[in-house]
Amino acid sequence: MKPRHVISILLFVVSMYPVTGEMLKNPPVDLEIGFSDTFTLFPSGGGWVDFHQYGKQEGDLTFGKDLDIAVYINLFSSKRVAFTGMAHEIFQGRHLPDDEKLWLFSPRLIISDLRLFFSILLGPVTLKIGYHHDCAHAIDRYTVRNVIHEAFLLGGETRRFEAAWGRTGFSTTVRGGVEAGINILAFIQAQEYEPDRFRFSLYARVEPVKHPRYGSIFTEGRVSLMVRETVETPVQGIESPGLDWLIRGGYRTPGKRGGVSIYVQKEHITDGWEDRTPEPVTLFAMGIMMSIDQP
Repeated sequence: MKPRHVISILLFVVSMYPVTGEMLKNPPVDLEIGFSDTFTLFPSGGGWVDFHQYGKQEGDLTFGKDLDIAVYINLFSSKRVAFTGMAHEIFQGRHLPDDEKLWLFSPRLIISDLRLFFSILLGPVTLKIGYHHDCAHAIDRYTVRNVIHEAFLLGGETRRFEAAWGRTGFSTTVRGGVEAGINILAFIQAQEYEPDRFRFSLYARVEPVKHPRYGSIFTEGRVSLMVRETVETPVQGIESPGLDWLIRGGYRTPGKRGGVSIYVQKEHITDGWEDRTPEPVTLFAMGIMMSIDQP
């Protein structure tokens, strides 16, 4: 195995997600951020629609259904620098007490997730520098927090490692990432700020079986270490450091410009943005996502 392949496995690809743990999840698809031989405006873009249904937790109806809609655009690219913008909206609904209303949507939160970031190619490594804004708007009488974060992000990325299975057309791919983030509102806002201060995240994605005609089986995981303010904040009793994690696996249809992913996931969240005394929760969900990439 060549040294660059070892680096590709050990150095994880940046997961461009903010200082808020797993409430804003990476989609079950790679975001294609490319470079161009010459300076090019709006070279590519894409987006996704993702729906997942949570299993009902005993005594907890908070997490029911999520609908994610996102668009990203590579605003410009060159041989070594690219600049990307993303707009992401998440509509969250809670479980209803009546099991006969399983398919109804009871709105809980609307989350806006906006990002701008530079990608800088440094040999086999791509440096990611970005700015992120997210805010959550409560739309029912149970949710009492209106969360907002402004964050600077820094991470690193290597190229996807792919090992072919001889001449069969099958292959195995590995990606992953590392990212650090800082919530600047925790340092400049005098009062009523959210407790998140720093986050350090690791992310990995493996497609053990992939074929251009038959699609791929994928599995991925993410771990986020959250450092939070526990005294001068209206949110009380929150874990710090908190450890959020997500494990996901599924199948993705073939396609160079998008596809459909069907998956199951299990995650642990230490702050569900529900009230001012959050309790950790472990959740199971099933989902389906449609994505499109336009080179």
